[in-house]
Amino acid sequence: MVLHSLPPILRRRYFRYGTLFVVLTVPCMLVLFGQVGMGGPRPWRMFGPSVLAFSPFFITYTVASILRFRLRRAFLAAEGRLCTECGYDLRSSGDAGTCPECGVAFDTASDRRRWATAGFIVSSPAAARPLHGRQEHGNT
Repeated sequence: MVLHSLPPILRRRYFRYGTLFVVLTVPCMLVLFGQVGMGGPRPWRMFGPSVLAFSPFFITYTVASILRFRLRRAFLAAEGRLCTECGYDLRSSGDAGTCPECGVAFDTASDRRRWATAGFIVSSPAAARPLHGRQEHGNT
């Protein structure tokens, strides 16, 4: 996945996830490398370093997963017509024009390619099948 081909809303979010990871990692590394004392009960001294080493990853991954899930849910609710800049629902707009929210020009065809690059549109036939129920094959 090439970062510049992603929708700008996702690029900004990925930058924020990286910033969150760094902000969480610095205090944890200060504790791990002895710049800040690790006093307290014995179990903390035994398991604390491993908890501190992996907590920035788990917190960042959890936040990123929740926000990506919410954006994907909004994308599906808008039937694939979200502004790539701000995430505004463009169903009431035409196939091309400017976003009423942020003023950026959009084109449905190019936006669909960007969302497909981000993994929001799956073009395989298996993904297009209904999730619930069975299809009837001429049984009357």
